[in-house]
Amino acid sequence: MPQIENAADQRYRRTGLDLVVDMPHSLASLEAGRRRGLLWVATSPRNRVVGFVLMEIKGGTAWIEQLSVLDRW
Repeated sequence: MPQIENAADQRYRRTGLDLVVDMPHSLASLEAGRRRGLLWVATSPRNRVVGFVLMEIKGGTAWIEQLSVLDRW
């Protein structure tokens, strides 16, 4: 997933969304999200990971914390 995140970061940077790129993310936060059921993964028809979304719950409301998808998808 770090490769997917890096590819998405380049797309965000090209569109002027440096703020998104500069937000801290880590494998630990992805793993914590996975354990809590807040990491959703998109796969290709060949079952390869092509994107993911990390959710966060704030005040009982779900928010997108991170969204990263490969360009092709």
